[in-house]
Amino acid sequence: MALLGKLRYRARRWLALLVWRLAHPPGLRPRLALTYANGLFTDGAGAQLQRIFAIYGLSRLLGLPYHHSPISSIGYHGLAALEGQALPRDPLEAWNNLLPLASDAGIPEQATTVVLEKAGLGELLRLSWQARRQRRFLIVALCLPYDIADAYPRCYRAAQACLPPLPAPVQSVGDSPLRLALHVRRGDLAWFCSDRILPSSYYINVARQLTDILARRGQSFICELHTEAPSRRLELGAGDHGVAPDQSQPVVVEPGEGDLADFDQLPNLQRFINGDPVDSFLRLASADILVISKSSFSYLAALLNPGAVVIYCPFLHPRLRGWLMPDASGRLDGRTINKALAPLLAARDAAGKI
Repeated sequence: MALLGKLRYRARRWLALLVWRLAHPPGLRPRLALTYANGLFTDGAGAQLQRIFAIYGLSRLLGLPYHHSPISSIGYHGLAALEGQALPRDPLEAWNNLLPLASDAGIPEQATTVVLEKAGLGELLRLSWQARRQRRFLIVALCLPYDIADAYPRCYRAAQACLPPLPAPVQSVGDSPLRLALHVRRGDLAWFCSDRILPSSYYINVARQLTDILARRGQSFICELHTEAPSRRLELGAGDHGVAPDQSQPVVVEPGEGDLADFDQLPNLQRFINGDPVDSFLRLASADILVISKSSFSYLAALLNPGAVVIYCPFLHPRLRGWLMPDASGRLDGRTINKALAPLLAARDAAGKI
């Protein structure tokens, strides 16, 4: 029954996209453009940039013009900022510079904007027909594009192909150590969406399998731990980030790194705890091997790092082709790991001989 359900879902997906393409044949000037509704959910920068990236990818997939609306406000800057530490740079400018997207030409200035929290492909088709009948141009400002984007994850690959590489904070080529980056999502999840926290044992099991293989092959490497941990006692009240407006008792977050000491068993470990979020993101997005968490922060880093070996954990968004998925304990199939690592190691060997 599960297989039959998957086949039906894929058939509906295929049929919906076919109807869209029949209604928008090549050469037909679209009367619909897509943009990000940047004033609805002003949460973390990673979540918002992933939405922008997905909307841009959808515009490429569906053949629609794209109008760029950058992040306008960020609700969570990381645990260090929540503790009152100053940010090292203008966060809006730094985050928006990571996706240097431009608006497509041909969008009329007198276009009407329709703001939607979310929409499926059928809703976009209805709006496209409406715009055509009324002979006007609509800009659909969409906040959550995942009803479509997650159903057609190749839109992410379409977006990847149009973007320049991100600046790499460190070079990882030739005989330099290979970089294995772990994004251990903590921070505000301690009091907000705690069900998305993965145990440290999951990351350690994944990393140990990878480092054992690299060590046997004589490949030098470093393990990077990217996470957050409170440095002092925090008391958060109603209306604070991640706290319900009707919360009667304060949420108390105690200092300490908790089970992060367990990661000390990993060889060649470098810790990046409570670091600058933009720097951490760039390190994740340029790692050779990236272990992501249940977080848009590292999911987007994986999307922007097409050359990496990505270890994916199921959550809100789909696994892309080629990404590895361990079991719930972090165990991976040995043959699958070796097959995934082979092109990466071969490319590094070739670069080292130049």
